Amino acid sequence: MVFGVSPESEKWYDYFDNFCLELDKKGVNGRVIVDERAKKFISFKENHKNIDIKTLPKEYMSPAEINIYGDNVAIILWDEVPQAFVIKNKKI
Repeated sequence: MVFGVSPESEKWYDYFDNFCLELDKKGVNGRVIVDERAKKFISFKENHKNIDIKTLPKEYMSPAEINIYGDNVAIILWDEVPQAFVIKNKKI
């Protein structure tokens, strides 16, 4: 699950597209909430049938992206130099 894909992260679109192709091959389903201004990511649904995408108005978005997978929570700021940290904790 991913929350908070911002328009600024569109420069990383090719990375995300390839990553989602790998998830598709493995049959992994994903749920994503994107900023309504991130038009390129909204079109992901057309290429990736296992990805469910919803949008939120910009006033509800954070500049940070939050990914949840397995026992991990990754918080990422997609800037010129991306910054991230991962918390591995089943309870979180």
